[in-house]
Amino acid sequence: MSPDVPERLRESQDKGDLGYRLFSDASGKLIRAMGLGYKVPENYRGIIRKASDGQNEDLLPAPAVFLVDGQAKITFSYMNPDFKQRLSGEALVQAAKAFRGRP
Repeated sequence: MSPDVPERLRESQDKGDLGYRLFSDASGKLIRAMGLGYKVPENYRGIIRKASDGQNEDLLPAPAVFLVDGQAKITFSYMNPDFKQRLSGEALVQAAKAFRGRP
């Protein structure tokens, strides 16, 4: 989920295969509704404003991971407001394996 408008996300995708999909939430509505947003420092506001075509000027999503089953139920979630702390690849693989092993 990104505060960038779709056109800017396409630019990122066109640079190479990311291995995942990018979704735009330029207005920040979903980021706010999910409780994932944090206010950026003043010196980043211009960057966010430009990337969102003026729809957002101070909100970024905290890093988060969700595994969702076929019935749209969240079976695993990770979120940390400290963007420097990311979910380890090992932990994600373990969660995915447990998810796949569910009946």
